[in-house]
Amino acid sequence: MTEERIVDLLELEYFTCNFAKKITTSEVILIKGDLGSGKTTLIRSLIKNIFFLKKEKPPKIIPSPSFSILQSYDLKDFIIHHYDFYRVKEIIEVSFEENIQGNITFIEWPEVILPIINSYRFRTIELTMLYNNKRKLIVY
Repeated sequence: MTEERIVDLLELEYFTCNFAKKITTSEVILIKGDLGSGKTTLIRSLIKNIFFLKKEKPPKIIPSPSFSILQSYDLKDFIIHHYDFYRVKEIIEVSFEENIQGNITFIEWPEVILPIINSYRFRTIELTMLYNNKRKLIVY
């Protein structure tokens, strides 16, 4: 089922509060969108809300993994992995598949890894910049 809406930053926060409740372990969430469309902001908010849902203290800083490619966040029951493949042109070896099982995985710029993850359960969130800080958000 596809869900589409127009959001500003406050509505994006509301969306992530509700969407975080639907994420299950071993699920991969692909985040697509142009540079500056809000992918990292969306993931930061999702990570924070997952910590709140689990009644755990969220990290003070949730950096973008643009240069490190991967940031991980430990919770009591699972780990959240946040990948950013913006600078990656080809996947040679990433300990990606081991990280999926029993954890939650967010991937920015997932195009390079799509052939590997086709056998996993994943959803996609696509962000498009519009006007006046509004974004079109599509979940499929």
